[in-house]
Amino acid sequence: MKNNSLFPEKDTQQLLLIVLLVSVAFVMVYYFHAELRSATVFTHFFYIPIILASIWWTVKGPVVALCLGASLILSHIFLKPDAPLPDDLLRALMFIVVSVFVIYVKQQNDMAMSRIVASEKKFRELFENIGDGVCIYRAVSAGRDFVCTDVNKSAEHIEGMAKEEMMDKSLLTLFPEAGNYGLLDVFHRVRRTGKAETLPLSHYKDDRISGWRIHYVYRLSPEEIVCVYRDETERKKAEMTSLKLEDIVQSSNDAIVGISVDGIIQTWNRGAREIFGYEAHEAAGNHISLFVPRERIHETFEIIDNIKKNRRVERFETVRKRKDGKMIQVSVTASPVKNSLGAVTGASIITRDITEKSILEEQVRQAQKRQAIGTLAAGIAHDFNNILMPIIGFSELSLDLVPRKSPAEENLRQILKSAERARELIQHILTFSRESRQERQPVKLQYIVKEALKLIRATLPSTIRIRQEIHNCSDVLADPTQIHQIVMNLCTNAYHAMEENGGTLEISLTDVCTDVQDCAEIWGLNPGKYVQLRVRDTGHGIDPSIMPNIFDPYFTTKEEGKGTGLGLAVVQGIVKNHGGKIKIASTPGSGTCFEIYFPQIEEDASISGITAQSCPPRGSERVLLVDDEEQIVQMLSQMLRHLGYQVTDTSNSLEALKIFSERPDAYDLVITDQTMPDMTGFQLAQKMREIRPGIPVVLCTGFSSGVSEKKAKESGIREFIMKPVVKKDLAEALRRALDAN
Repeated sequence: MKNNSLFPEKDTQQLLLIVLLVSVAFVMVYYFHAELRSATVFTHFFYIPIILASIWWTVKGPVVALCLGASLILSHIFLKPDAPLPDDLLRALMFIVVSVFVIYVKQQNDMAMSRIVASEKKFRELFENIGDGVCIYRAVSAGRDFVCTDVNKSAEHIEGMAKEEMMDKSLLTLFPEAGNYGLLDVFHRVRRTGKAETLPLSHYKDDRISGWRIHYVYRLSPEEIVCVYRDETERKKAEMTSLKLEDIVQSSNDAIVGISVDGIIQTWNRGAREIFGYEAHEAAGNHISLFVPRERIHETFEIIDNIKKNRRVERFETVRKRKDGKMIQVSVTASPVKNSLGAVTGASIITRDITEKSILEEQVRQAQKRQAIGTLAAGIAHDFNNILMPIIGFSELSLDLVPRKSPAEENLRQILKSAERARELIQHILTFSRESRQERQPVKLQYIVKEALKLIRATLPSTIRIRQEIHNCSDVLADPTQIHQIVMNLCTNAYHAMEENGGTLEISLTDVCTDVQDCAEIWGLNPGKYVQLRVRDTGHGIDPSIMPNIFDPYFTTKEEGKGTGLGLAVVQGIVKNHGGKIKIASTPGSGTCFEIYFPQIEEDASISGITAQSCPPRGSERVLLVDDEEQIVQMLSQMLRHLGYQVTDTSNSLEALKIFSERPDAYDLVITDQTMPDMTGFQLAQKMREIRPGIPVVLCTGFSSGVSEKKAKESGIREFIMKPVVKKDLAEALRRALDAN
């Protein structure tokens, strides 16, 4: 508990000293008053203890003065000196005044000292806790060098050295490259002129440290220099990283757009400009829906809603609209952007143009569809051809047995005609669905167009009439599969245009020679010779407002589920790759006409044809026939005997090998099916040639993906014929195989 008394117990010694002083003073008073009878001089000595007490003990100083004054008054009362009482009272009062004055002066001095101490403490705290490094140097060697006299904690942290390690070390010892760095020159100028200087941000490096720093140097006294500096290495690295990231963002081909949490565009890179067509100043401040088609606005708000919920949207494929109105297929990834507190403040929207990729994917899907059709066709071709072959064969045999121009002959010819149409239909399906991509070659487009029209005719309703005008045209360097796809796509578009009300589909193919006037109507077309493919419909036509967009990928006016919007885009791509041009004319309510121009080539296309003969060639050689279908064996045996050949037949491949191995010289030729149980025709032919090299073999197949005509002939098989085979084709194949010997 605090003692509030005037003389605390701990101040006993001071109290005793005061009593001693007062006692001495009383003795002196007594001596001067009683013995010398004079009080004019001795009282001046009283000021000494009063001043000392006031300086040492402050509060106790007036007490001492009061005691001495009391002694003076008491001596006057009891000793009755000659001095008047008012004089002694005045002297006693002066004791008090002097004491108070001394105390006041001392307190003022103490307050000044306290302020100085407090200020120094604040300076030291500021010095130690400031984030920048601070070093104080003293000039030595006539100002040629400077010695460190004080450093703060930040300087220790920046340098990675303790204060003791830096104290009394010269500037050049601590920073050997300070001269080359320019810091030493700044120290010299500041010491000489007294004007503060800043050494701008620059890179310092020596054997100990390396980093970016900025220095502020000023003179503290004629021989003292203060250096305040900041390590900007991390900020510089962050700045350089930021610049690199900015370069990466700007160099990206993807559109990288920064938006606020409300969807307002804030940043816009070069990729965004290339993809959407807007400059940065045009896009900034607008809503992200700026380049979103009206019918897809809801997608934008769904993305923003996910962003607000701190959800990431990844690789969302959709359609966006360029500044020029063109639709593009894009993949959108949206990522929330958060502040230091973790709150979502916006988003980064990365948009990739996948239009070409989508077209390629669609082409792959179409190829996969054709592959699926081809797989299905391959699966049924063998069986279907095996069914057709006896129909055709027995009908041909029967024609030789009925009277000419009889009703039976006419009926048989109608059967053959239908079977031939079925045979051609299978070939069309196999051609359309073939897996291999053909290289461009000289072709006659009339054959491809006619083939495509046979397939189209079967798919169109009776309300749509087909009118064709196909001329024999010059050769074109083209990929037959892609030309086939052009015809199919254009005719499919025409069908959709006439689906509701019906109409007429006109297809024409002819040679044309364009002049300058013609080329003026078709952008990019040069005067010259072309083959013109013209497809016209009498449907609803195309609205002029959407005419510029009809070749855009994914642009379609059809209802959902009736097209991908890629048909005309694919057509344009194929025509462009073939060096051709497209002209389109359309009148709403009257129909649309597409004209495609393919450059002619001088060389004649090598188009295979069928050489007509009045009657099939005959023979008398010995033939071994094998097929796993009994009806085909029976029909071919009759046909071969009718042509004059000696026939041994079997429906089992193993039995055929046994028959041949027992008498290999008894046969001049072998006819074998390809697809059979136990052993394929290709394997059977190989084993027979091992027994008798050079035996002519004719391989007959409905369809086989494992053996092609080229592979068969390279292995030694003389002839390769496809089922269903007619008598004339079989007879010619046999003669070629036999006569080759």
